[in-house]
Amino acid sequence: MTFAGRAAVVIGTIATTVPLAIAGGAAETGAVALEAAASVVEQSLQPVLDSIGFDLEEQQQAYEFQQSYYDLVSHHFVLAELMATYQTANQNVLNPATAGQGLLTERESFRQRAAAIINGYRTKDLTFRTFRNEALEQYRTLFDLAGRYSYLAAKSYDYETGLPGTPEGKAVINRIVASRSRGDLTGDVPQATASTLGDLGLAGTMELIF
Repeated sequence: MTFAGRAAVVIGTIATTVPLAIAGGAAETGAVALEAAASVVEQSLQPVLDSIGFDLEEQQQAYEFQQSYYDLVSHHFVLAELMATYQTANQNVLNPATAGQGLLTERESFRQRAAAIINGYRTKDLTFRTFRNEALEQYRTLFDLAGRYSYLAAKSYDYETGLPGTPEGKAVINRIVASRSRGDLTGDVPQATASTLGDLGLAGTMELIF
């Protein structure tokens, strides 16, 4: 067998053994697995060389090939260590990123809930303002109507008593015009009860007149 043929046999044998050993070492990505792979190749290489019957020069070349393989295994170990370091660093970055994404999702959910609550309050506030304005408008209309009737009643009383133009008659009219409350109508009967602001109201003025 020529040197090229024998070399092809050796390379074929090693090509069958080396990938399996490297695959096992890559799966473990550790020093123990790589050393085991190197030991397997070393133990299987020498019997192959002995069975082929290499001369000294060919054995020297096989030895150099073996040394190149050891360098490859050493570089593979360095690569595996770098890959492990990269994986650890990547995980250290991924963990805060995942936590940050969780915070963003939580903040978005909180804002959506807050927006829904605020929108509900705005709707309630709008409803309250609408009905309040309507109630105030009705109260203002009815109060103006009561003030008009009180004014007409006071003018009629002044004409009947001859008080128009007198200080007493003007004071009654001014009190009705300046009044800002309906007064005390306990039992639907006007009462001359002054408020804390001193305003007798329309009912109090009517009580004083009649």
